[in-house]
Amino acid sequence: MKKKDPHDKIFKDVWSDPEAARQFFAKHIPANLLNLIDLKTLQIRKDSFVHESLDEFFSDILYSASFGKNRGYLYLLLEHKSYFDKNTPVQILQYMDKIWKQHAKETKESFPLPIVLPMILYHGEDNWTLGTSFVSMFGKDVPAELNQYLPDFKYMLMDLSDLKDEQISGNYVWNAVLMFFKYVSTTKYADKIPEILKMIQDEFKKETGMKNLEALLIYLYSTQDREISEVIEVIKPILPEKEGILMTTAEMLRKEGREE
Repeated sequence: MKKKDPHDKIFKDVWSDPEAARQFFAKHIPANLLNLIDLKTLQIRKDSFVHESLDEFFSDILYSASFGKNRGYLYLLLEHKSYFDKNTPVQILQYMDKIWKQHAKETKESFPLPIVLPMILYHGEDNWTLGTSFVSMFGKDVPAELNQYLPDFKYMLMDLSDLKDEQISGNYVWNAVLMFFKYVSTTKYADKIPEILKMIQDEFKKETGMKNLEALLIYLYSTQDREISEVIEVIKPILPEKEGILMTTAEMLRKEGREE
């Protein structure tokens, strides 16, 4: 890859848009939980809780929202390792602890703890096999008498390798990014790009269209062994009216390459 971490950039660019985040959560949070969350109150928190030694493998965004009468948080963690890491739930717990500590520092209150609903967005090459409960980290041989003394919580999981295209496709930019995440490490990636871009053509006509197109172009260039001119040639037939912004972004990327 030409860039160290293109996944982090596109993730932050897209999911830092409050409306995109609301659309995403409205579709992918289970209905019984969604009924308890007022997504209209969702706000982006710029804090990242991933240690710099792990930021090559994880990206995160924290959102605050109202949970009925309670104020709480939605924590979205993107894991972009090429392999399945069984330690991810432990890292989730560590990040939740940091969120609670920051909340206490900001509000001067340590009780009650705010609700934190974590979601893992996983697009590794291997399927997720650990389940969605923290207690699974203790294995299967724990005596029943000890179960009540073990810490436990559930986390929401989107394992893109386990989802069909129709479950993640749609006409929003974040739908396209999920599709790119799903196929980026596969042999189908290059062939899927035109199909995915056609899926969201109307998004590029909106006010945020140029920003999103630029972000997607940078991602596509950074995740392929192609020259920028080759990437442009793939996109031009789909978005001929955007040739100007494509060429401007291409020149920017060439300039960055020369400076490096």
